[in-house]
Amino acid sequence: MKPKGLSLTVKIFLSTAAVVVVIIGVTLAIAAQQASRAADESVNRVLGSARGAINAQLAGGAAGLTEAAVAFAENAAFRSVVESRAGTDVLDQAAVAANSLKAKWVQITDAEGIRLAKSDDPGADSVDMSGSAEVRAALGEETASGFGATMDNELIQLAAVPIFGAGRLVGAMLVARPIDDAFAEQVKMSAD
Repeated sequence: MKPKGLSLTVKIFLSTAAVVVVIIGVTLAIAAQQASRAADESVNRVLGSARGAINAQLAGGAAGLTEAAVAFAENAAFRSVVESRAGTDVLDQAAVAANSLKAKWVQITDAEGIRLAKSDDPGADSVDMSGSAEVRAALGEETASGFGATMDNELIQLAAVPIFGAGRLVGAMLVARPIDDAFAEQVKMSAD
């Protein structure tokens, strides 16, 4: 006696079930791929928006710092002290500028880029700072801003402005403001 195989009804049922499983599998794979693509596009849009908000916040902070530094450098008493190159007076003005501008430090150079004073380091050497892009721009009678890091790996925002006296360039002022938790919180709020 020959063993009986599956009946025609069972074969049709199994074939139909296999076709349905394949169709469902292909449909799920296509849906998952499209959902993944849509999620990636959404994340990229959100990241682009956040990046734009952060860039705007940083640009606004840089512009504000630069404008405040320009206003300070335009003070006649400040300009005359820098022009006189009187060591302790220049150091005092650097400290006043740092306090006034809420800066971590302020460095003042002469017209050749030689440091005259650094607000947080009274004994700072007279080094050539013209290698700094920001100082070089200020010595070229332009304002400049940028970012840097301290020796402690603290992120700082920089602004450099020219100092004029008697119608000529007499030096440059480099201002460093920390990018602290308060600034990061402002960036976070603007990105939300």
